[in-house]
Amino acid sequence: MDEETVNHDDLWQRTYTSEDRESLKKVAADSLLPSGTYLKVGAGVLSKRTDAFNPGRPEANVMIRVAPFKPGSKTEVETKDDGSPRVVGTQFLRMSPVRVNWTTPEGQDTGQPDASSKLWTQANSAFRKTAGREPEGPAEVLDFLVDQPYRVRIIQKNTGEDAKGEPRNDVMAISALVSE
Repeated sequence: MDEETVNHDDLWQRTYTSEDRESLKKVAADSLLPSGTYLKVGAGVLSKRTDAFNPGRPEANVMIRVAPFKPGSKTEVETKDDGSPRVVGTQFLRMSPVRVNWTTPEGQDTGQPDASSKLWTQANSAFRKTAGREPEGPAEVLDFLVDQPYRVRIIQKNTGEDAKGEPRNDVMAISALVSE
């Protein structure tokens, strides 16, 4: 579509067709990264907010770009012809230094930390292994997450026929970039 032939009023006000809905499903499926380990490349973008599900709980969100590792390597990423990392997607790390545990459907505390708590603990560990020392505080961990390379483990969610939600990728783990 070129700008001169697009009627924006018609485009945004029209009713979806079955072909449109199928196209949306295909875009969602094609947007998923394969489950695997990726390298965070370039600078991340940090935002801070309050957790929507746990009022009063601070939450950090870091938007990162990721590149796949070369087959069999734990440190070398796939590159483009110019030698730069082959960025394949953007992921969001949502975490909090304030622990919250999972609860059962009946509201009982399971004693297991939620994903935001777990990722925060892993981010601290990745900082410690990379820097060779303890972080001085949360701000230093956030700077690390924005500025430094590290590994992220990504999985696919809601991709089966009986899935209850939209297909998506989730970051399940953060770890230090270790030499081979």
